[in-house]
Amino acid sequence: MNDIDSAHPATHPFDAMAKAPEHHFVPLDNGRVRVLDTKVEPGRRTPVRAHEWPAALYVLSWSDFVRYDPERNVLLDSRNLAARPAAGAALWGGPIGSHFVENVGSTVLHIVAVEIKDPAEAGADRRRASHDSPTSGALMFDHVVFGVSDYAASKAFFLKALAPIGMAVVLEGSLGIELSADGKVSLCLFPTAEKPAHLHLAFVAENRQQVDAFHRAALEAGGTDHGAPGLRPNYSGKYYAAFVIGPDGHNIEVVCHEAED
Repeated sequence: MNDIDSAHPATHPFDAMAKAPEHHFVPLDNGRVRVLDTKVEPGRRTPVRAHEWPAALYVLSWSDFVRYDPERNVLLDSRNLAARPAAGAALWGGPIGSHFVENVGSTVLHIVAVEIKDPAEAGADRRRASHDSPTSGALMFDHVVFGVSDYAASKAFFLKALAPIGMAVVLEGSLGIELSADGKVSLCLFPTAEKPAHLHLAFVAENRQQVDAFHRAALEAGGTDHGAPGLRPNYSGKYYAAFVIGPDGHNIEVVCHEAED
């Protein structure tokens, strides 16, 4: 079934279906999602294309590939991944700018993506659906996704810096890595050739010792001190936080709102 809603069409000039239809099939397209079935045969190279929406990815068959930008600079070589997804793996991927893919393996690369056309509207749906739920309001975010210019360096930094608050790898695949401390809220990084805008990311600590440990670990991981652990009374009387500038200039904070034990 192809339930097309023209109110939410693809707008990127290098949309995958427009530029590489021989590698894609769309079984469903409506106002909320587009299901994109992608196949790249061994030795084949796609035309330059783009994916403007974040997506949940399901791997039907895996093959090593290299992703290039339009100038043939390597963005990602799957042979360098710490773990390669197996058939049946589910991944999360953010939007990807103009690129092309070459299958350098010996099998078909076959992935089905459920592209989320309007994440804000999807979030509004979840809020409406949970309005009367006893857990309503417990979480603001499900996940945060952003691109990094040096994937290996950013992965190493965030894994070490955020280990004191329990952050660890949930999964890693062709499009990046997902980290979480509780399995409910996650941080997702993906490689990009574009220079990311600076972000301020604040993570909650259970106690002040975790804030101190984050600051030490982040500096050891190569971060730059941007505020030693301590109270910030201009925020609140119990706001105990530390700040470190990490890769790509992001301001990484860990804060504890609890009184000292």
